[in-house]
Amino acid sequence: MRLQTKTSLAILPMVSLAILFLGSWSVITSTQSLRKSMELVMTLELDDFMDHSLKRMYGVLEKNRLTKVDSFVRKYQELALVEAKTFHYLQSSHLVILDPSGRAVFSSKHGLNHAEPLWRDVATRIASQPDGEIKGELKTAQGKEIYVGRYFKPWSWSVIYAISASEVTASARSIRNATFGIALLCIVVGFFLIFFIFRSFLIIPVSRLKDAAKAIAGLEDVDRIDIRSRDELGELARSMEEMAGAIQSYRIRQANWQSHLEEEIQARTEDLNETNAALTEEIRVRKKTEGELRESLEFNQKLISASPLAIVSYDATGQCMLANRSTARIIGTSQEQILEQNYNRIDSWKQTGLLAAARAVVADGSDRHLESHLVTTFGREVWIDSYLSRFSSGGQAHLLLMINDVTQRKELEVRLEKQREALERSNRELDDFAYVASHDLKEPLRGIANYSGFLMEDYGDILDDDGRSKLKTLIRLARREESLIESLLEYSRVGRTELAFERVDLNAVVREVTGAIMPSFEGQNVHIRVPQPLPVIWCDSVRINEVFCNLFTNAIKYNDKAEKRIETGVNPAVPGEASGHYIFYVKDNGIGIPEKHHKKIFTIFKRLHGRDKFGGGTGAGLTIVKKIVERHGGKIWVASRPGEGTTFYFSLKQGEYHGQVQPTDSDC
Repeated sequence: MRLQTKTSLAILPMVSLAILFLGSWSVITSTQSLRKSMELVMTLELDDFMDHSLKRMYGVLEKNRLTKVDSFVRKYQELALVEAKTFHYLQSSHLVILDPSGRAVFSSKHGLNHAEPLWRDVATRIASQPDGEIKGELKTAQGKEIYVGRYFKPWSWSVIYAISASEVTASARSIRNATFGIALLCIVVGFFLIFFIFRSFLIIPVSRLKDAAKAIAGLEDVDRIDIRSRDELGELARSMEEMAGAIQSYRIRQANWQSHLEEEIQARTEDLNETNAALTEEIRVRKKTEGELRESLEFNQKLISASPLAIVSYDATGQCMLANRSTARIIGTSQEQILEQNYNRIDSWKQTGLLAAARAVVADGSDRHLESHLVTTFGREVWIDSYLSRFSSGGQAHLLLMINDVTQRKELEVRLEKQREALERSNRELDDFAYVASHDLKEPLRGIANYSGFLMEDYGDILDDDGRSKLKTLIRLARREESLIESLLEYSRVGRTELAFERVDLNAVVREVTGAIMPSFEGQNVHIRVPQPLPVIWCDSVRINEVFCNLFTNAIKYNDKAEKRIETGVNPAVPGEASGHYIFYVKDNGIGIPEKHHKKIFTIFKRLHGRDKFGGGTGAGLTIVKKIVERHGGKIWVASRPGEGTTFYFSLKQGEYHGQVQPTDSDC
């Protein structure tokens, strides 16, 4: 048996002991890791309950402005507690909720009376935390329990989620105790094996070799060394026997060689000095180059290791050669397991097209970019954005893969799509509600107005002037209330109805509006002027028609002049919007608006005059105009002085404009 083999047998128990030691240490550290992992899982479970139960219930109250109504608050608190009963708990875990007084309002285990004194101190500490979060360990009658807590501020509830600590670490303790017992037994057996192997195979033969070497060094005759093994030590013993005989012959020839060698050494020394100087310089240059290469290599390794992108390289056979920490994080395993993979045998690569892309990149050298949704070999579902490129090493084509984890972005897109669908559904429900509500509200008003008319027709002769006046007032109020409901419904539609954007020629819109309103004001000497062509913009033609119709109608109604002049145009010399907007104006010579009322006029149902003065109205027109302009990305404002007329300005985003349109004037 060779000496190397014998030495390996002696080292084997030492390696085994080292492995057992590392295994024992891993078991100890894994217990702590298991606890931290469990705390993280518990935190995620508790956050999920808070988001989908307490916060959602409170969000409903807040959205409907019912957070101060105790009956609704209690109702939604009870609904939240009902959902707590259906909460998917971990095995041996339980949930406790305490109110501000420390009374348990919910406990999934042991009953409310048991939970109330046990967790009151924990609830007090949760409420005192700045972020309302706490975690720790508590000794209970059932043993130690690990808990995490959250403070729900709107209801002053302390929510505690706990699990038995002994059950979390039970398996780890069993493995640890068994590992320690095996390690102790192996230490004892290994010690005796190492002692026996080293004594038999090394210590005794080396001791005999040492004695022989000492004799040879003392120029003593050594005929035989008592080592007959067939390993390296035996061969060394036989060589030393031959060396002892050769030394005797060498000593005789040494004297003759010495003089000749001294001359040769002198000559060679000079050559060696020159060569040594050249070698020293070459060594210095090489060390410098090696240092630069080492620094460059270290930098590249740190760059790859610290990169948030997963960076992986594969050789010509598809075997993984390099994988950084981000790769292990994204794939959901360790770097060592990734290095054992060959991409030709990964099922997820075949299913998502990554394998075909990798083979194409290696074959033709063109880069590939691919976005994939996959479940990795190690069970993690992930969206990845992959970039594949080819590089050469040792004359062979290798694959470089860079991966970006876009799972959160994809999940956000899914959540946004669900929220959009929910919003559309809510808008449809609001439209249905508004229609039904307006219909149900207007029906009694029509009945009141109709029956009041019947009373006027049937009993008008019986009633006195005061009675007939009151019936007329009742009819007028009913009609006005119906108009208010119609205006409110129209305002609601403007805010929710989707705009139908298209290219619209505003000159045609103004002509259409003018033609529609002029018959209503026939004989009032109205003159509408458009001094310059209006542009073509991208907008909802129906809604912009309403804007001009409301502004023109108000300019005529609130005008006490014999000649009512209205002018509309674009880009007046006034401070305007940012670039990318047209500024339009509608100017009249009417009664004007005091400056203190410039903001009030855009408030719904807000009138500055009596209800029947200047033709009446509901006071919702300018509010609807403001909503339409804002939905087109613009804004509206007013400049006016009493008795001098009013100018309304509004901005709209610019669109394409083709051709020339002649200015127009309209008179009535």
